[in-house]
Amino acid sequence: DFVGAGSTMLPFWVANGWRVGDTRHALRRHDRVPFPTAFWCVCRFSRDAVGGLLGKLHSERSSSHHEIFLPFVLETLGLTWLPLDDDHSRYISLNRHGARGAQHFMTYLEAAARPDVLVAHPIKQLNASSA
Repeated sequence: DFVGAGSTMLPFWVANGWRVGDTRHALRRHDRVPFPTAFWCVCRFSRDAVGGLLGKLHSERSSSHHEIFLPFVLETLGLTWLPLDDDHSRYISLNRHGARGAQHFMTYLEAAARPDVLVAHPIKQLNASSA
């Protein structure tokens, strides 16, 4: 139902309740989903996942930041989540999460143009000289 990247760690801001509409949204125990935190920079949703997400936005008394709300929706509705292939997630980094130093490596477009880079996020500048 969802194919995308995630993190095994909850975002740091969950601890103080920032961006958390309901503490149920921050999954401490998750059986069906592989991660309690979802990144949407590169992902694919099924119709069921989109319908479930929209339904939960209408039925919940509050919402939370998408990084924790989506795993909550997938878990509570029994929807599936497949992680991105390692080759596709290697150079994705968000909020201090990311493999192999991707957070600093993928700042420049020229770094993302390497042949081994299939997907890169974030790209913040065109080249190192524009820094």
